[in-house]
Amino acid sequence: MFTHRSHSPATEAVQFVDDEIADLVPEIRQQYNHVWLVGGAQLAQSFLQRREIDVIRLSFIPILLGEGIPLFSGEYDEQRLSLVDTATHGSGIVEHHYEVP
Repeated sequence: MFTHRSHSPATEAVQFVDDEIADLVPEIRQQYNHVWLVGGAQLAQSFLQRREIDVIRLSFIPILLGEGIPLFSGEYDEQRLSLVDTATHGSGIVEHHYEVP
């Protein structure tokens, strides 16, 4: 996980890092077949701008917060997404699964 704070991992499968994405991505790709990126908008933007995301799963939660960090802000080359699946839940949450070609 990318963080600037000190944390204790819950399991051995979790690793915290405070490195530059450009320096870390080649190492991650060599070591792992799949990497699950969980984080906020700034972390997602950093990976999207470097075209380092293959799949996007967006969950829409029916609560308006009023403010926050936009997920898709900043400078991007156009990237068309391909919808793979959509799931709806009784709670009102809607999940979209996209591939990034």
